[in-house]
Amino acid sequence: MARERNLTNSSSQEVALHEGMQSLVSLEGYSPELRKYLEGHKWPSVMEALFSGLAVMVPRDPWVFIENKLQEVHSSQTSYPTDIEWDCFIDPDLKPVRSFFQGIRDPYMDDTDLPSESLLEVAFDFRRRKLYGLCFYGWIRFHELIKFERAEEKRKTSFAEGHHRSRLKRIILTKWHKYAVLKSHRREKAMAVMNNVFQFHAKKRIFKAWLTDTVESRKANLFFQNRGRTEGEGEEEDWFYPDGQDPISLLPLDIAIKIFSYLGVPSVCRCAQVCRAWKDMSEDARLWNKVDLSPIGHYLTDSSLLQLFNKWRPFLGHLSLQKCVLLTSDSFKYIGQCQNLQDLNLSECQGITDEAIKSIAISCSGLFYLNLSYCYVTDSIIRLLTKYCRSLNYLSLSNCTQFTGKGLQSILAGEGCRKLVYLDLSACVQLSTEALLFIGQGCPILHTLTLDDITDLVDESIINFVTHCHTLRHFSLLGSSSLTDRAFKHLALENRKLKTFKVENNDHISDLSLRALAKSCRDLQVVYLAGCTKISDQGLKSLGHLKKIHSLNLADCSRVSDAGVRYIVEHNSGPVLRELNLTNCAKISDVTPLRIAQHCRNLMYLNLSFCEHISDTGVELLTQLSNLVDLDVTGCSLTDLGVIALGQNKKLMHLGLSEVDVTDDAIIKMAKGLNNLQIINLSCCEALTDACVQALAFNCQLLIKVYLAACPHLGDSTAKYLAQGCTWVQHIDLSGTSITDQALRHLGKSCHHLTQLDILSCVHVTKEAVVKLQKICPSVNYNTDPPQYNMPAREDMPELPMESLLNRL
Repeated sequence: MARERNLTNSSSQEVALHEGMQSLVSLEGYSPELRKYLEGHKWPSVMEALFSGLAVMVPRDPWVFIENKLQEVHSSQTSYPTDIEWDCFIDPDLKPVRSFFQGIRDPYMDDTDLPSESLLEVAFDFRRRKLYGLCFYGWIRFHELIKFERAEEKRKTSFAEGHHRSRLKRIILTKWHKYAVLKSHRREKAMAVMNNVFQFHAKKRIFKAWLTDTVESRKANLFFQNRGRTEGEGEEEDWFYPDGQDPISLLPLDIAIKIFSYLGVPSVCRCAQVCRAWKDMSEDARLWNKVDLSPIGHYLTDSSLLQLFNKWRPFLGHLSLQKCVLLTSDSFKYIGQCQNLQDLNLSECQGITDEAIKSIAISCSGLFYLNLSYCYVTDSIIRLLTKYCRSLNYLSLSNCTQFTGKGLQSILAGEGCRKLVYLDLSACVQLSTEALLFIGQGCPILHTLTLDDITDLVDESIINFVTHCHTLRHFSLLGSSSLTDRAFKHLALENRKLKTFKVENNDHISDLSLRALAKSCRDLQVVYLAGCTKISDQGLKSLGHLKKIHSLNLADCSRVSDAGVRYIVEHNSGPVLRELNLTNCAKISDVTPLRIAQHCRNLMYLNLSFCEHISDTGVELLTQLSNLVDLDVTGCSLTDLGVIALGQNKKLMHLGLSEVDVTDDAIIKMAKGLNNLQIINLSCCEALTDACVQALAFNCQLLIKVYLAACPHLGDSTAKYLAQGCTWVQHIDLSGTSITDQALRHLGKSCHHLTQLDILSCVHVTKEAVVKLQKICPSVNYNTDPPQYNMPAREDMPELPMESLLNRL
């Protein structure tokens, strides 16, 4: 080992010497003059002189010696001859000739005994060849050492590579083994789930068969025991339960009446035909106090309504005839016989005449609520109402364009309509400035005024109205795009108790109006500013000081950013805020959901549609809102992680995920936590398949509205899963999917509550299947246009009003 170590050290020194000699031979690092000089002389002579100097002088640092000698040659060119001799780099005292002469010189010898010059040349030549031999053998040894080191390095490298490959194989094998074990466990778990599902459905079928057999057996036993009649002897009577012995009849009368009150008029009429006990209960006066005939309005006739009035007119207090298009003026005259009527809805009825309204107004003196929307209302009808309806508090004339300001002028002269607190004049485009002035002067206690969809409304009309009406609590001006800040300032100054303020698509309203409202109307609760593009963060800063705002709509307000929303949620209105709409606010980012989660603990409705900067981080923060029931993140930059996080909102009932890059795995995991979901929108999610619909149908069985338009990978299995799992579904949108007639057969067989089905651009569905389904589902939207995916169409989620939402909770 010591020998090998010495050999290694010597070899390393020789390697260093060899590298140094290579650098010298290549003349790298020297000045151009020295390089030019050496190139002009004989290079073998220079090398011979250097080797001779190194061999004789044996310097401590060979490199320094070589460099110094070369510098001397360059600096003093005259010190050396043009042809450099082999001993020119040796000190004079150490030159071989002088040493030889000094060594052989003897004081007892004369000059004749000295060797001759030829002998000296032979001796020097021998010495030189011996030195050359030593150098050559040294070079051979050095070359062998280099070869040995390279071989050793190659051996170690190959060993290291082999070790690395074996280690990589071990790691890959370990991971593969874990993956194989995991897949095996998952396969076993899936098989167990499938077996459980199969056993569940098998048991369900067995139980249904057993139940059917038991019921039939019980019917037979009751038939022979209680009736004691053979086949053909008895009359056509109810023989399943004796009369008055069924579970409903055995309940207390008040509870049974409460159960019957949830049924519509057609259902109550059918119940009256079951047995005598049910007939007596269906004729209770409490069931006929509120009658809604709008579900059967398409086939309700005058004779049927007359029979109803003849029997129940003393008890009728609330009557709805909305969309009863077959009724004539004679039917409306019969309404006058119901003298106790307080609530009357005649919306979209075509047979309204002056005589009919006159009979109703004269006879029904206690009429409290009247809805004449979409009816043919003239000035004479307005005069009759203002003359006779002295107790009228609520009046709706929406979309009635036949009356003029002259009819409203009768409000000033008549005694009727003086107690109006609610007036709806939406889409009455014929109203003038004088008409609103008559309303303001003639309705001194008006609380609610709706003037939606009147585009020509000007500032003077609003100013004249609010100058005389100081009791407004709720004011709606949706679609009035011509109004400016001047009108809204007067509104704020004259009605300081205003609670609801609604303006939509108005490019003139600015932060000045919000500042005036915030300063004067301290009780403001509902603010609707959708499409008002001049509203900015400064206006929201003014609203931030109000303490009672629970509903705020800023849809399409492009100048609103995170800073503006911060003024609302982090100040007085944050804890009481329950409804917030930020649709298409492009400057909103994940900072806003963070602040909402921290301060708006009572928030129930949140719309962040098309806020492109909202990502998974912001949606995950919304899981802290325990009271959130309605969320729309359509068009946001979400992935599977954000969608899975939505499954933690256990109370969520309405969810919009349209135009979101989501996969089946995320929907499956999300559906496991949303058992209370009622409405979901997954339109334009092109990566979804039937697997996610299966998870939704089996986990979210309370779904009543499902939007799956423009999902090309959905097929007949989607309809099958919805029909089996969501038995209460009412509206399904499968437009642009790959369904066939088989899907319609599944829906028609199991979805008994289905009222609307959209199957636009379903090219594989035939007209015959649609006609057959229309016997069960009254509204089927169908065409065979080719589907167009990746369209910028925006799917609107139905908005649930806050008042009805609170009542439901």
